[in-house]
Amino acid sequence: MGRPRQFDRDDVLDRALDLFWELGYHDASVRRLSAAMGVNVATVFSEFGDKEGLYEQALAKYESQKLPLFIGALERPGADIGTVLQVLRDFGRFADSGTAPGCLITNSAIEFAPVPSLSRDALTRYIDRLRSAYSTALTASTPSGDRNTAFAQALQHQARSLAATTLGLFVMIRAKVPAAVVHDAVEGTIATLLSSFQKAVAVESDAVKHHRSIASGTAESTSTIRKGTAP
Repeated sequence: MGRPRQFDRDDVLDRALDLFWELGYHDASVRRLSAAMGVNVATVFSEFGDKEGLYEQALAKYESQKLPLFIGALERPGADIGTVLQVLRDFGRFADSGTAPGCLITNSAIEFAPVPSLSRDALTRYIDRLRSAYSTALTASTPSGDRNTAFAQALQHQARSLAATTLGLFVMIRAKVPAAVVHDAVEGTIATLLSSFQKAVAVESDAVKHHRSIASGTAESTSTIRKGTAP
């Protein structure tokens, strides 16, 4: 009968995650990891297989538990364009702290860690998650009514652009560029977003009004014809 585990697995995995997040995959040696985790090297290998296995589990935990700290507001019911602006401006706060390590998934993709296929798949899921969250929030802020294809495409373009911007902001924070540069990037993104969003909403509102006008006119003509009078 094996000896009972003398540590909290979830806790030691959290510690490994933090070290990977701070140093990256390649600079976080097994010895440094075991020291941070509070277990010996043999335990690291017996519990997680190897360094790559440990990283994979840390990355999965980051994806499921840490990402909501950054984008959770976008994924909650009621998220709208105000939520989008708040999430973007939070990056300025992260930059002001001077200690934020960026995003582990983004960092992993830059490192190709632990292997290119794993980091690529994680990044692909993350981009799609961001795009979907931004798209839902932007759509919730648009007038109700018939949304035409062009309008839907414009929203998707904005959502994809915001997803890419989010990754770029994380990279700047990881690189510890001056906080003022991050603030400028955020405010520039917001200004462009609001301008494009307002134009798209205005065009859609005009299209909806035009559609309703045509529908109303058609209904009136149909009613007149049914009464037996000339339209």
